[in-house]
Amino acid sequence: MTTAPELVVPYITAREGEEADFLLNLRMYRGPDGQPQLGYVDEDPRDRDLKGVLWARYSMSLDAFGNPHKMPRWRLVHPHRQRATMALLRCQVCTVQLQRKDGILFLETADGQADYDGPVRTAQPPVCLEHARVAADR
Repeated sequence: MTTAPELVVPYITAREGEEADFLLNLRMYRGPDGQPQLGYVDEDPRDRDLKGVLWARYSMSLDAFGNPHKMPRWRLVHPHRQRATMALLRCQVCTVQLQRKDGILFLETADGQADYDGPVRTAQPPVCLEHARVAADR
């Protein structure tokens, strides 16, 4: 008897039970440059990245080993896991550390500009060669 292969769920995929923080916890205030800025009422330095960008707070559904579990919420990305994989250059599927000497692969979302040859900005974390197809499919 053969069994079906286990379904690969990318690490960055949000799971059931993981929810965004309440919008009522956000406020507008003046940033360091005097311009209006969005922030949390009880903001913590961990809420922003090194460039000062505010990241969404999201609850986590983790097992006893600290790994995401429960049913995947396909097409939803968990902001904390997205941020961590991007900052640390880890594969968005398996979290293996990617090596710069080998080059880093990022997926680009199709937007109909096939002839564009400038720099590409993406919110997609990098991906290892082994999981490139899985990441694109999921």
